[in-house]
Amino acid sequence: MFCLEPWIATELYKDYQQHSPEAECDLLECMGDEACEKMEAHWNSWLQRADFEKMASMGINSVRLPVGYWVLGRHFTMGKYASYKGVYDNALSHISRIISWAAEFDIGVLIDIHALPGGQNNDSHSGTTGTACFYDNPEFQHLAIKCYGVFAHLLANITNVIGLQIINEPLDHPQLEDFYKQALSEIRLQTTDLPIYIGDAWNLTKYAKIAKELSQQFGFIVVDTHRYWVFRPQKQQYRVDRLTKELWETTFPELSQASYEASGNLVIGEYSSVLANGSFDGEDPAECMGKFAREQLKAFDQVAAALLSSNFLLAVFGGQPSSADYIDEAKWLLNMYAPLLTDFVSSMSNFLETQSQDKNFSQVYGCGFDVFSWLVRPRSMPDYDYIALVPVKMPVTGLIQLMQVMVLFKTLNVSPGKLLRFFEAATEHSQEMVTAVAFSMMSDEQSFYRIGFKVLGILMLTSATPCINMWKQNALDEAYDSDDSGVEVANTPASRAQIRDIENAYLHQKKELQDTWGNKFWKQDAEISPLRGSLAANNKNESEVLNVQLKHLNRIPGHAVPVVCQKWLTGHLKGAAGSFMLNGVLQSLQTGLITGNRDADNIDCEFSKYDYLLYLFETIQTAGIKAVLMKSFGFGQVSGELLVLHPDFVLATLEQEQLEEYNCKLKQRSIKSHRYWQDAMINKHPFVQIKYHPPYAPAQENDVYLNPLARASSTAQGYRFI
Repeated sequence: MFCLEPWIATELYKDYQQHSPEAECDLLECMGDEACEKMEAHWNSWLQRADFEKMASMGINSVRLPVGYWVLGRHFTMGKYASYKGVYDNALSHISRIISWAAEFDIGVLIDIHALPGGQNNDSHSGTTGTACFYDNPEFQHLAIKCYGVFAHLLANITNVIGLQIINEPLDHPQLEDFYKQALSEIRLQTTDLPIYIGDAWNLTKYAKIAKELSQQFGFIVVDTHRYWVFRPQKQQYRVDRLTKELWETTFPELSQASYEASGNLVIGEYSSVLANGSFDGEDPAECMGKFAREQLKAFDQVAAALLSSNFLLAVFGGQPSSADYIDEAKWLLNMYAPLLTDFVSSMSNFLETQSQDKNFSQVYGCGFDVFSWLVRPRSMPDYDYIALVPVKMPVTGLIQLMQVMVLFKTLNVSPGKLLRFFEAATEHSQEMVTAVAFSMMSDEQSFYRIGFKVLGILMLTSATPCINMWKQNALDEAYDSDDSGVEVANTPASRAQIRDIENAYLHQKKELQDTWGNKFWKQDAEISPLRGSLAANNKNESEVLNVQLKHLNRIPGHAVPVVCQKWLTGHLKGAAGSFMLNGVLQSLQTGLITGNRDADNIDCEFSKYDYLLYLFETIQTAGIKAVLMKSFGFGQVSGELLVLHPDFVLATLEQEQLEEYNCKLKQRSIKSHRYWQDAMINKHPFVQIKYHPPYAPAQENDVYLNPLARASSTAQGYRFI
């Protein structure tokens, strides 16, 4: 719009095709005396307020606006543009209008100085056609730096201007880095906090490091890289499948490393899905380009995710609403993010409503607690006095914070557990300690729902307890006032019995609430197996023993063994727990997956001293697992280890004839086990046959346990011992 090219502003160029204008100055020469009128008409029509409204409806939150240095007007034109300086007298007012339109729809604008005096590259989008003269002309460079100062002064206080890009696609000239320093020094005289974007000169690895160095001196500096696949030599116009492979094997690692080098300050300012004809190889071009565009976006998203994971944030939960206006925030969230939040808010609301009808809460929540109905059907909302009650405000404030967390992990398209890893810590203000603690416990979306129920239950308990205390006091006052005979009420048998009943009812009610949502709420939750007694120390003790074993086996330090700790879930490794773990071991050997430890999001620093052990938080896919060591470790109990080898290593030792015989038996066993399973499914026999007596006579018990020569043999009924 403010830095023209034939393939973008086709309507302006079409009347002058016989002259083949390329750069904007070429077009101005063709327009002659009509240049001012035609450019004004173009600026007035090419981009409208409705375009920003449409962009906002599509979820677009920022735009990059390329401008030539000449838009500053007649005092900043040079070379060919000096002859047309009057054309740009109103350009800044048009740019200001565009920024204002964007602000109406909460869209940020990156002002990109797309062309510099003399041209920073050999392409027409640098404002001139032919040779890049900018680097060898001090006058051109001086004018550019002067322009930067003016742009910085004009843009510094505009809230939706998200940055100033000082050069687009420069050549990797020896003077470029020094020029960047001069330009940034001038800009920082006008503004200290406006983000500045620099071009990578088609050498991302080099300029990502330079951007990081410049950031240390000049503040927020971002490196801009562009990705095009169509402008390649004929021999590099590969098929889409090969380009996709190159994208993931070459480009993606390059972008990820550059993002790391630049401390995350990397933006992909331009990219294209357009490909050369040689890339289609007879396939449908639109389908090929669409497929490749989606792959690029997937790769760029993963670079962004990697960037996010390299920074740590602090989650702060707070808020003590002083009026009923807090409900408006919940309405806004649900309305804005309805597809993400409706199910969650409905579930939480059903929970609150059910709890409010409990006998322990009913005297507090006389108008119920159907928050979802309040938000979607405002007429169903109780009056102001009820909404302003602390027992109502506190749980709804907690719900609002849970809604915000859900919006965050849903929009980032990560699991709650992965979102949690981006945060260094969570803190709180007042009663929101409950939400902060719950935030640190989430792992997947299912657990997020369960945590939500607990948060709201605890907040209901916390805020309702004063009301229960008040009920007790009112009941006691009423009991003392019930006798007007002048006799000291508390000393009569009837009054003492009434007071005792009130005290007992109060204690019983309070205990019920605390058992449900207090410090021991886990007693009622079958999904929680708390570590207590010897189990609480097992992971540390077993880790120490295993680390010593691996050291004695001369394992290479740093070549860590992944550890999966499940005693917190199953208890000691015996009986059903052992079967459960062994089944998981076999699945890992079969799939090559090493499962993450769900309780490893905040690992005790003591575990860091074990050089041979690795505690994974997330599941990883390996090329194959050779063996698993399954351990049981107990105080005063029998301990044991089971080494499970992948069958490939055992079968590799067999002769061909032995292998064929084994495979035949394996097939027969497989058929038999499948038949057994199918028969159990149709109730021909129980899946598990419970035995009520040992498979030996009482007189054999001593031999079975103590005689090393005792043996068991198979029979049709099971086993017999001899």
